[in-house]
Amino acid sequence: MCPVPRTLYLNTYTMPHPTLIIDSGGSKAAWALCFSRQETEQGAVPGIHPLLLDDEGLLTAVEMLSHELPHAPGAVYYYGTACTEAEPAGRIKQAFLRLYPRAHVEVHSDMLGAARGLWGQDRGLALILGTGSNVCLVENGEIVRNTGGLGYVLGDEGSGADLGRHLLAALLNGQLPAELKEKLEQAYSISRGAILEQVYRRPFANRYLASFAPFLNQNRQHPFVQQLALERFHALFRNCVIPMGVKTPVGCVGSVGFFFRELLALAASRHGFELARVMQMPMDGLIPFHISV
Repeated sequence: MCPVPRTLYLNTYTMPHPTLIIDSGGSKAAWALCFSRQETEQGAVPGIHPLLLDDEGLLTAVEMLSHELPHAPGAVYYYGTACTEAEPAGRIKQAFLRLYPRAHVEVHSDMLGAARGLWGQDRGLALILGTGSNVCLVENGEIVRNTGGLGYVLGDEGSGADLGRHLLAALLNGQLPAELKEKLEQAYSISRGAILEQVYRRPFANRYLASFAPFLNQNRQHPFVQQLALERFHALFRNCVIPMGVKTPVGCVGSVGFFFRELLALAASRHGFELARVMQMPMDGLIPFHISV
């Protein structure tokens, strides 16, 4: 297939100009192209991550997204991993502006996307539990305080990467129950050497670790999996939620939180919190937040 020129869409603006909303995690970027709340098109592409991609890689990722869109956007609202700092957020913005120079572009953290998707203008604690994890307090659509978000090496408690890391550690240390070990080895072509190669020598180790989350979900009724998930959710509350110093309802966005919501609710209640809202993805909340009618 011939590569698409990088001038694609520069002169194809049509009326009306739709709004593009993007929610990008470490593994996947969900998008919604909105003409109104009722008239939207949605899809997903690989994650657009400024710490894992150089400028050329970011532009290529944005081009890949552009191929999915039936119209060029007049406004872009991007929420993504690692965009709390000005430098990575600026790189994302420039990638979009190179492709859509006439568009209004805003770049925000995925934490703000989760917060707005969950709570809108209300007050509450928002958790991200997907490939990585993060926690914040939100009021009036803005983040007031933030903890976590340290990545799979220093943190990401309760995330897909965190659960996968502990699953593989149990496997390699001979702590995995025999029936789970057999299922895991049947589902994945893994060995000690292959695991260490993927984690320490190849890129996107976070995605590799999180790729075992579906296996854990499929076996979430197994006592070992339940104990593992519950322990990591307790670590999330101990290290990231309790230090916020507030008692307010908790909401969660992300596949891990969505599929393990019963265990997450149990961990929350044991630490004195109510798990009030759970969403697999924040897009259902972000569309009404940005689109008035």
